[in-house]
Amino acid sequence: MPPRSYLFKLPEPYVTADMIMAQKPCSAYPRERVETLFPGTGLTVPEICDLPIPPKDRVWVLLHPEVIGERLCHEAACDFAAAALELAGNPDPRSVNAIAVKRRWIVGTATSRELNAAAKAAKAAANATANATTAWAAAWAAREAARAAARAAARAAARAAEAAAWENQIEWCRQRCG
Repeated sequence: MPPRSYLFKLPEPYVTADMIMAQKPCSAYPRERVETLFPGTGLTVPEICDLPIPPKDRVWVLLHPEVIGERLCHEAACDFAAAALELAGNPDPRSVNAIAVKRRWIVGTATSRELNAAAKAAKAAANATANATTAWAAAWAAREAARAAARAAARAAARAAEAAAWENQIEWCRQRCG
């Protein structure tokens, strides 16, 4: 099974105010503010990493296929979910497996059927650990990383990874995309 070629499409080199507005940012970022932050032809990934806005907002900007590409969004979801599982300590093997299957799916060595099965198992893990908030969030992130498209997976992984430092996620983007 070949790698999923659409995952290798490179994003635009600059992120513009129009691109940000198309993603419907929260009310803290009206068009005027976004145009101030992303002037003219826009910013590169390293420049976004250094924006003077809260780290979680920089991560929100970065984790879109139009910014870092589909493949890196999927990889980020896996890496952030794995970090959240590590923080939870003694993660459910079904959640760990969902991330492993997702990684194999990215490179074309796992089928969508395998990915869906791993996602269902991770969901069961999330439900089984619902009383332990951190473990539940990590399992949920693993499930989402396995199931969701790039944007949804990245958002879910970001939510689950709040216990981890936002700056670590920015550094990940800087190293992988800058």
